[in-house]
Amino acid sequence: MEYYPHSRFDYEHAVSKNKLDSPGLWRCFHFEFQELPEGVDIEKLAQKIYNIFRSLPGCFYFDPRTKMSAFCKMDSTIIVDDIVYKIKSLINADFMCRLGGAVCY
Repeated sequence: MEYYPHSRFDYEHAVSKNKLDSPGLWRCFHFEFQELPEGVDIEKLAQKIYNIFRSLPGCFYFDPRTKMSAFCKMDSTIIVDDIVYKIKSLINADFMCRLGGAVCY
């Protein structure tokens, strides 16, 4: 997985950087963190979240205004709830996670 710090998610960029041979297996996670606890470094948090996705094909985007996106190829062994649980274990803060699939034209 490629890491793009200080970049907003760009669907066209993500698709151009990956071979979508099986569009149904690609997912896009969008994370938005609200009020982070005092002392939490958002860039270090982004690195930790990136490490969850690191072994998967795809792209990880980190926008320092507390938004992160992971565009990745997932197989049936990866469970979304497990990913959310891992992120919750990294930080005690509220966050929103939206999940979407890849659409290819």
